[in-house]
Amino acid sequence: MTGGTGTGNNGQGRPAPKLPIETVVLDVDGTILRPNLTIHRRTVEAVAACRARGVLVMVATGRRLATARGYAREVGADLELVALDGAILLDGRHSVVRERPIDAEAAHRILAWVREMDVVVAAQTREHVYGSRRRAPWQVLREASRRGVFRTLAGTRHTLWEIPNFRAVRSLDAQAEAVFKISPLGPREAVLALRERIESATDLPVRLTTPGSGYEIVARGVSKGEGLIWLLGQLGRDPAHTLAIGDGWNDVEMFDRVGHPVAMQNAHPGVRARARWVTAHVEEEGVAEVLEMVTAGSWPPEDGDLGGPNR
Repeated sequence: MTGGTGTGNNGQGRPAPKLPIETVVLDVDGTILRPNLTIHRRTVEAVAACRARGVLVMVATGRRLATARGYAREVGADLELVALDGAILLDGRHSVVRERPIDAEAAHRILAWVREMDVVVAAQTREHVYGSRRRAPWQVLREASRRGVFRTLAGTRHTLWEIPNFRAVRSLDAQAEAVFKISPLGPREAVLALRERIESATDLPVRLTTPGSGYEIVARGVSKGEGLIWLLGQLGRDPAHTLAIGDGWNDVEMFDRVGHPVAMQNAHPGVRARARWVTAHVEEEGVAEVLEMVTAGSWPPEDGDLGGPNR
């Protein structure tokens, strides 16, 4: 088995002791990425220290492949990736090793309902993002030129380099171009009505990623957790020696499958309750706090809080 064997020394010429963690998995938004779209320098340094000790550090995110690659590079992680909530997996050679798109007929049906119910969506394929309204590209360019960032209808902020090649969703042919994720963005009543229709269609091979109105649609069986476990198996890594840090409902599937689940203090209370440990808020460098404990040999701590009250 590969793992965190350690390549440093203890200052006396002896190899550093093997760490209990061989793989670290980091969510992006709200975990390594602050609301202002920056990453703490301390977090970057902590990632580098982990990698220097032989720990594989990888990113798992709901974001598209190109964006996941960008943030992995920015934080200094390895390039093994879980993108689009597990729908696309990447190995360290920049190669896609698995894709699980939404069934073409299912995507076609859902997109027909989207048009019928006038739901604003973003549909993600391997190379493109399809939007519901013509004003989306204009809004993106306007915001990018003003501040160097733009905000989606769902409220997610993106940097200028992330702007994808937007196309009108009405031009998307799900039979010709695989769809990996459909994100309903509004209006709220229409989004909830679409959820009800999807859930009542038991023959649709899809799953909804989160509870409530802020859900996304992926292929049945796809999740961050499932994708992570598949990728760890390919890499010969043990989930029991894997540490995953996140703040969203889509991170819970990772928490349930690894030996060392850590939630951010800024996570929803329900998400925090599913983790074994809670670290500090993203603005207070919670990821760095955990990774520094790993490289210092003081991980794992006692169960519970690391950076503040858990409730």
